[in-house]
Amino acid sequence: MQICRMIVKGAVLGEGALLILTPEASHHVAHVLRLKAGARLIICNGMGREAAGRIESIKEGRVAVRLEKAAAESLIRETRLPLLLACPLLKADKLEIVFRMATEIGVNGFYIYRSVRCVSHPSESSMRNRLERWQRIIEDAVRLSRRTLMPALQGVFTFEQLLSEIPADAEIYMPYEGEDLPLLSKIMRPSKSGIIFLITGPEGGFEPGEVEMAKKRRAQVCSLGKRILRAETAPIAAISAILTLLGEM
Repeated sequence: MQICRMIVKGAVLGEGALLILTPEASHHVAHVLRLKAGARLIICNGMGREAAGRIESIKEGRVAVRLEKAAAESLIRETRLPLLLACPLLKADKLEIVFRMATEIGVNGFYIYRSVRCVSHPSESSMRNRLERWQRIIEDAVRLSRRTLMPALQGVFTFEQLLSEIPADAEIYMPYEGEDLPLLSKIMRPSKSGIIFLITGPEGGFEPGEVEMAKKRRAQVCSLGKRILRAETAPIAAISAILTLLGEM
């Protein structure tokens, strides 16, 4: 039987430590998985470490887990080169697809930005709810894919603000339908401290002014091929191509 794996963000995973799961995680363990006291769990802290433990008690809707083994060092399930994805504010269901799949594949962080041609314009209260839901989707994808690091979710930026947020040592790639040179011909392996920063466009594509602005910030504008991809398909295709080329899949 496969051992259940749960995320306890920021937990100190020392041998013998007692961890109290969140109400949401406790509900999942006790009522969805129907685990009982004595059942084994794997606890991941989202910071590159995980440890085995057993359920010590289930009381008043909270699950307590006693760790049995000292936390292992970061497991080799993460990419050696950080890959960050900047995705436009797509319709909510489309972004859910991107966050789930990109997390499973290995993206290390997400940035959300508003593009001129974005068709989604949620209110401030709706945006807060969406960010909370997207964070839960990312956490669930980390758990199911057995990753050990939790991708950060940043946003929401204007396109100009986004460009100013890009780390100085990042290699920037921007797929654009108006460019002919393939993405894979432009990929360069960054230095050990380097980062790959991928910017994908909205449903209506990038404005030419946004492309020129990105070029001035040394972005490598490139093509994803002869076919036009949906806004939620393009980031997954690009991430898969980059990580495969660099031997990180």
